Amino acid sequence: QRPAAGMSCYSEMNFGWCEYNQANPSEPPNCPDYTFSIAGFQRKLEAHYNSNVRPPLMEAFFLVRLADDYKKMLVESDCPTPLVFAHFL
Repeated sequence: QRPAAGMSCYSEMNFGWCEYNQANPSEPPNCPDYTFSIAGFQRKLEAHYNSNVRPPLMEAFFLVRLADDYKKMLVESDCPTPLVFAHFL
């Protein structure tokens, strides 16, 4: 029997920032909101390492490329594990 493992995080986290058009700075900024499923990332990581399926590279890339403020927020909210595993990939 396998021991239970998990990330001590919220199942989903919301991120948002504004991106300005560099070609036309007078254009209004694009301010999308992103919802990242940490539970989904964990399931994909487990499947990758235990069942030899493709690694969750897109999700890992999203986490690795987050702004430093968001990375700090993850660490301060006792949720550094997704960042660590994203860097392992």
